[in-house]
Amino acid sequence: MIDFIRLEVEPKYIKLQQGSQRSLSFKAYVTNYSQDFYSFYLELIVPGLDPGSNIKWYSTEPQVAAKKPPGATTEFTVNIHRSPRPGYENPLDLTVRAIAIENPELFATETLNLKLEAPLKPLTLSILTPRDGLKGYPGEIIEIPVIVSNFSQDSMAVNLTFKGEEQLDKSWMIHGTEKRIPELNPGEPQSVIFECKPPEEGKALSQTYSFRIMAKANRPINPEPEVAGTLEVLPKGTVNWECDPVEQVLSGVRWNNSVNYTIKLENWSNRTQDIDFDIIERAKRPHHLSVWSVQGQEQQLFVESDQQQSHYIYTGLNFETIYPQESGLQQLKISHARSWLGIGSQLKFKLKPHLFHPDYDSPETPVFPKPETQTITLDVKPIIPFWLQLLALLLMLLLGGLWWLLRPKNHHTDPVNSVAFDGKANTVISGSSDRSIRYWQVEGNLFYPPEVITDENEKAVRVVRFLPKDNQQVAAGLETGEINLWNVTNKQRQGTLYIDESRNDRVFGLEFTKDSRYLLSAHGSGMVRVWDLAAIDSGLNLSENRQTRKRQQESGLEPLAETYDLYENNRIIGRELIFNKPFSLLTLAISEARNQPRLVFFAGQYNKLAIWENWENWQNWQEFDNNYYYDNYYDFTSYNDFLQQQTQQSATRNKLYYLPYTWENKPDNLENNLSNQYDYITSLSTHEEIDDTNLPNLLASADTEGYITLWNLDKIRQCIEQSPGRGETLNCSENMMIEQWNDGHKSQPVRTVALSQNGCYLASTGDDGRVMLWSLNPDGTRANEKGKVAAQFPGIRLNSVDIKTFDDEIRLTFDGENHHVNIKKMKIKNMANCMNERRTR
Repeated sequence: MIDFIRLEVEPKYIKLQQGSQRSLSFKAYVTNYSQDFYSFYLELIVPGLDPGSNIKWYSTEPQVAAKKPPGATTEFTVNIHRSPRPGYENPLDLTVRAIAIENPELFATETLNLKLEAPLKPLTLSILTPRDGLKGYPGEIIEIPVIVSNFSQDSMAVNLTFKGEEQLDKSWMIHGTEKRIPELNPGEPQSVIFECKPPEEGKALSQTYSFRIMAKANRPINPEPEVAGTLEVLPKGTVNWECDPVEQVLSGVRWNNSVNYTIKLENWSNRTQDIDFDIIERAKRPHHLSVWSVQGQEQQLFVESDQQQSHYIYTGLNFETIYPQESGLQQLKISHARSWLGIGSQLKFKLKPHLFHPDYDSPETPVFPKPETQTITLDVKPIIPFWLQLLALLLMLLLGGLWWLLRPKNHHTDPVNSVAFDGKANTVISGSSDRSIRYWQVEGNLFYPPEVITDENEKAVRVVRFLPKDNQQVAAGLETGEINLWNVTNKQRQGTLYIDESRNDRVFGLEFTKDSRYLLSAHGSGMVRVWDLAAIDSGLNLSENRQTRKRQQESGLEPLAETYDLYENNRIIGRELIFNKPFSLLTLAISEARNQPRLVFFAGQYNKLAIWENWENWQNWQEFDNNYYYDNYYDFTSYNDFLQQQTQQSATRNKLYYLPYTWENKPDNLENNLSNQYDYITSLSTHEEIDDTNLPNLLASADTEGYITLWNLDKIRQCIEQSPGRGETLNCSENMMIEQWNDGHKSQPVRTVALSQNGCYLASTGDDGRVMLWSLNPDGTRANEKGKVAAQFPGIRLNSVDIKTFDDEIRLTFDGENHHVNIKKMKIKNMANCMNERRTR
């Protein structure tokens, strides 16, 4: 099969009038009779026309057709825009050729007849106008291209004349208003460009200008051709303005509390402008701003509030219809009421102009104000000069300082670190970072003016405690590591407890045993010390500088800690516990259940909580020695007697444990999540039943993550009995925790917890500035999950609290704002369930 294509053209005869504005078109159809896909294009051939000519006298749509399969037909539209060669009246035979791009040897041709008719106008003019029109800015050259076409059969010479209308001055034409074409050949259009440069400095107003271009040939043409057009001069320039003066002062004794500012502007643009000013002020309340009208009347400006930006916007300061190269003035009046006293204030107003054209709706314009903004200030001074106020204030401060020095101090001058009730809650002792210890007598919900026990400590007082058997004796732990013993009645220091090698080992925890024999202290270094007050001096009459030394025991509480005996004049006066891996201690508490070993709980950094059992016995843990039995078997009836004796002895030996500490409501309670060096257990408190009842004994703890935890002391003791006591973490199947929560102080650190002496209430303070009171059920759980806010001092960290309960009253003491010590008494309206249970038992 032979590949070929077919070309069909319709119509076969067309006419083209020279100089016509309309294009001539016809259709061409190309059919693919080959076996492959081909894409085609068309070309027109005129006899005698150079094939390489650049004259664009026709176009096709599409220029190149998409590939078509065998048998498909492609439709082309051919547009003839002008005659391919000069002359008319003689028909032309046009050859149309369809060519396959993929195979140029595959083509087809068709012939049609083109009749060229005489033009209606032998000479025509047209302006080649851009899509957005002829336009430009003052000072720029605007080109006006003119196309001149000769549709006659003879050459001619043509003169072109540019004539402006509506204020388009001929001086704007930088190369004159006349152009000449010496020879314009038939069918060869020529382009002539007139150059227009509108003047600057506002002389060429921004508007649309009309013009005409006329042609005159060297032979008669009637009518002579001409073309009209428009040229738009775009807006350009600035509106210069200023406010004079920029700064003013409102001072002195004057009845008229207002000042005037003058706003001057000049229109250096090429268009008429309307100018509106926005005046912006950041202030709590608006001020009185006004302008003077043309008639000389004062008009107040409108004010709007912008809540998002926290400022006020004043409007109504306008300049209307300022013509180019003209100026205007406005008077702005600002009024402000002045106070008699104070340092005064400074008002700042930012002036921002907006330009508008009277006949132009959009505020956008190439004309811009200069400057864009300007800030004016008004310094408002008080009626009484500030220097005179300072002089009066200095005199008042001098008198106040004298009064302060002479009056007794009723509060601490630095943060309060510790408060404590005596046994009957009639007095309170407080220690502070101001190095003083104060003694307060309770009267209702108030204190009598306090007595200063001492304010001459070397450093801050960290913790204070009453001696249980004598409420006139107190112990105070200092930042220096010393423990001072005071008699609050005669304000005499009875002695100082410290170790020479441990100066500056801060005392954070102090607790007496109920029999007042022992005093236990917890230190920042991680040491725990037991002081045997009976061994030191039953009357607490210590020397001013007691020198102590220590001797290591032969066997300690390994592997967790070692113990040392503290000596004075070859007599044991205490004991010291030192961890092999020390951690800073912040608190301790003592558990003294009836007929059971005493326990000491101490805690601090890394959320570690440790227990020391039988600490008052100077006998450490030792493994059972079977060799001892065989060497002394005649002292025992049987081997079982030996084991029984060893077991009894081990029960009284001092032992050390860690209590596992977790956060119940956190998804991951891995140990490493609770051992950050910045995590602390901050406070411990215990309560134990005096009578032998089934009510649980309680341990309360608090930490810097905001958690308060209640523990069952009985279950802790049961777990200890099941442990060998070699220094391990307690691990019992029964949960020793009663309840835990962290919503009482908004998840902020809790600094202190205190259990009431009947175990029915828990008080707490923290960094949120609140004193919380929690009612407890007989089983130790909270009676109300939300608790009660007993007092609050927003933004004040509270460091200490103590609580005492009576039949119908709760008493709280705590620190507060301004370094005060506070007392609060609360009536128990309805007998609590916890107290009912305890009474019935």
